[in-house]
Amino acid sequence: MATQEEALNLSKALNLSKALNLIEAPLLSEAQYRNLFVNGREDALPDDALVKLALQDIRKSGLTFRTLHGAGVKLFNGSKEELKSRLGRSSVNNHYLNNAFRLIEFPYYGSDGKVILYRYKVIPSTINNNTGRPIKYLHPIGAPAIPFIPRDVWDVRDKANKPIWLTEGEKKCLKLLQHGRHAIAFSGVYNFRAGAGGSNTRGGTGNPVALTEDFDLWAELKSFNWHGRSVYIAFDADLWVNPMVRCALYELALKLYALGAVVKLPVWPATEGKGIDDYLVNVESRGCKESRESKESHESRENREGMEDREGRASQGKDTEGQADHDKDTGAGVGTAALTKAHTEAHMALFD
Repeated sequence: MATQEEALNLSKALNLSKALNLIEAPLLSEAQYRNLFVNGREDALPDDALVKLALQDIRKSGLTFRTLHGAGVKLFNGSKEELKSRLGRSSVNNHYLNNAFRLIEFPYYGSDGKVILYRYKVIPSTINNNTGRPIKYLHPIGAPAIPFIPRDVWDVRDKANKPIWLTEGEKKCLKLLQHGRHAIAFSGVYNFRAGAGGSNTRGGTGNPVALTEDFDLWAELKSFNWHGRSVYIAFDADLWVNPMVRCALYELALKLYALGAVVKLPVWPATEGKGIDDYLVNVESRGCKESRESKESHESRENREGMEDREGRASQGKDTEGQADHDKDTGAGVGTAALTKAHTEAHMALFD
């Protein structure tokens, strides 16, 4: 298990390699990426139950630690003063956040690649706001609820031939990114509106935003070339029974349509996942099961029918060639991960 210092040195080395435009940095193992995400929290508390909850939350969305590292996502492990400088507070309901909870840190990047603000997911979400609802995320006090736009997505801002997916929530956005889709996330279904604040206030001023008011899109969104671009709006599957979410989707679709976008609405059964990340995890799970069953079936058939034949060909020096041809015809030898990816991509293609 890497210490905090080792994780920091590894992260610096990777960033330096990118900054110097060196040969592409070697890929790390998933365990090494995991240590970068944990950010030294387990070094002090090896049996930290809250860290384990944070890891479970990440796995629930099917995110790899390599994906998280690419987006700069990790567990916060700074000082009380640092947290207060980022959030405008370091405690909620008299609980010091970095002691009573674990915070998953999501950096929001601007078009220049620099961090604009940090938003945090609270693990576990056992504290309530003034309306009695659990607080799942903490947004900087007074900061506008700008869109979450990964650095790779800023790179296609002017490339209208590159489709973009729009969804609610950073993890869903990163899950789509992990599947090769360019995606942007909103912190709430109405937070595509310029002027929305972190607590549904205008510009974070504390003045409530009436959902009936009309707002333009954020400048960050308007800076993209939408003309002729395919745009997939992937809000949660319960939108068909949730009128507020449905109205938000229609408003966003009309605003993008007015900018020349080709708007598409992906639909999947709510029984297969509420969010797009849940749906993809479900599909991946089925793909793993099907690929395992296919592999087991092939191995069973091979053992049952081909043992004597292979031994005979091996004695003639032809076994390797014959087995290669057999694998090519049947698809044997293809890794489970590759089959699962192909299975998931086939489902994603249904939205196109």
